[in-house]
Amino acid sequence: MFVWFQGGDKHELFVDLLERMTVLISANGSVLRADIDGAVQMKSFLTGSPEIRLGLSEDITIGKSTAPGGGIGVPLDDCNFHQCVRMEEFEKDRTLAITPPDGEFTVMRYRLAGDFRHKLPFQMLVMVEDKDAKSLEVVLKLRCDVPPEQHATNVLVRLPLPKATTSVSHNLDAGHGQATEFKSADKVQIWKLRRFPGSSEQSARFRLNLSEKGRTTRKEIGPVSLEFEVPMFLCSGMSIRYLRVIERSGRSYTPFRWVRYITHSDSYVFRI
Repeated sequence: MFVWFQGGDKHELFVDLLERMTVLISANGSVLRADIDGAVQMKSFLTGSPEIRLGLSEDITIGKSTAPGGGIGVPLDDCNFHQCVRMEEFEKDRTLAITPPDGEFTVMRYRLAGDFRHKLPFQMLVMVEDKDAKSLEVVLKLRCDVPPEQHATNVLVRLPLPKATTSVSHNLDAGHGQATEFKSADKVQIWKLRRFPGSSEQSARFRLNLSEKGRTTRKEIGPVSLEFEVPMFLCSGMSIRYLRVIERSGRSYTPFRWVRYITHSDSYVFRI
């Protein structure tokens, strides 16, 4: 979502590229599903009725078309555009001509599935061990695979536990603003990381104390779900090449322009 500040008489233009990920990973680490729902959102505080020219990634492909020069490119399964967008140059060089309406609006929505330009942002290894007659130990090793100069924020791991769980003790790696909480009523263990650097790994070890342990107790653990936000990163490889504003007189001028890339989890699940 946008948070807008009206800047008096400033010429300002805000653009967000947002992607929400739906991912399902099997117990052996294979990707069963990986989908992205993306949107280009805009808010204009420009005076008059200028035209905005938005240059997107040139290697966008739609449907079964092939990326220029081969390779994965940005393979969209489908996309649609706001009625204010003119498409004359989109087929040639992926440029959109926009006459912005008042207020916030969505320039473009798109979907893609399967191969992405970048790795999935998170991988996880889950290990469950029997400790004694009335306890189990669960080890989560979570890796953030965004580039090392970037990071994820507000990471939340949700681990469903057996209904016989009475208490949980934990051991965490140091740093990154971590916290845990055992929600006894829901039988869920929560693990939070405020900031998670790219190309790094964090581990959590949880010892489950049980009122009883049966043959199916281990099967009640999981699946593990993940919530997160990654600023300035898009798994699809979608990008804005340029953003120009042209007055009706044909003169180009430079307003204050603000562009953000944000990846969110929608449903990101690891089976155990």
